[in-house]
Amino acid sequence: MDNIDNNLYSYFTKRDIKLVNHSFENRGEISLESIKRQISNIVVFQNNAKGYKDNILPRIGSSIGRDLEGYKVQVKNLELDLDYITDKIDKNSVDIFILEEGEMLLSRGRRAINHVENSNYSKLIRRSMANYEVCLGRVCEGNLRMDENGKVEIGTIKYLTYNLVEHDFYSYLKRLRKKNNILDIECLIKYFAEKSLLKDDSIEYLRGLLSYPVESLKLWEKYRINKKNLTEEEYMDGFYRAKKNDGKELIAREYEKNNSQREKIVY
Repeated sequence: MDNIDNNLYSYFTKRDIKLVNHSFENRGEISLESIKRQISNIVVFQNNAKGYKDNILPRIGSSIGRDLEGYKVQVKNLELDLDYITDKIDKNSVDIFILEEGEMLLSRGRRAINHVENSNYSKLIRRSMANYEVCLGRVCEGNLRMDENGKVEIGTIKYLTYNLVEHDFYSYLKRLRKKNNILDIECLIKYFAEKSLLKDDSIEYLRGLLSYPVESLKLWEKYRINKKNLTEEEYMDGFYRAKKNDGKELIAREYEKNNSQREKIVY
């Protein structure tokens, strides 16, 4: 263990966080109770971990804004790809699907991005930076748990970064949606906000992030750059699964109406 690890290890030890350097078995069934328990574990970790001010250490970088900026670039690239597919002479079944569904997916992506930007995003960033908030990155049951004495145990800090605390919850929900498509996302957002003592801006920020069709657009991008050697049928099956995993759009129209005078994103 080098000096960087020693400093971080010492800090976590003082905060009742134990690094064990291995993953945990998780054979329990997913239920509302188990999900809320893990959300509570996430909140305990974040409350204990925040405040690490020695940010000159390369062990902890910053990922603030990374998801949102990546989504902006993704939407722009796929807008161009939609134009390219429109002009293609020989279109396959995936191209036809994208022509039928692509603009709807991009519109949902734009609405989600605008919603995030309109949720006092800069204020949330200032709060995060002032509190030196950190995210574990991988907050599933296999990497984060409480021991029998009520102390936090984590498997790896490989993905630890400075970021808004909302993003650990976002990462957990994205992973969870792949396993369970009937989650009450609104209920879980409010539960996390209540446990974390977060305000309405954080709730709207999370509604925006969780409304972005991340799985569908990620698969489309892989198709665009031919990253996966899949058949047309395999891509179509993938889009069907991605649509289920993305779930429903959470953005409240009334909230959008009330904030319509705010500056919108220009691509």
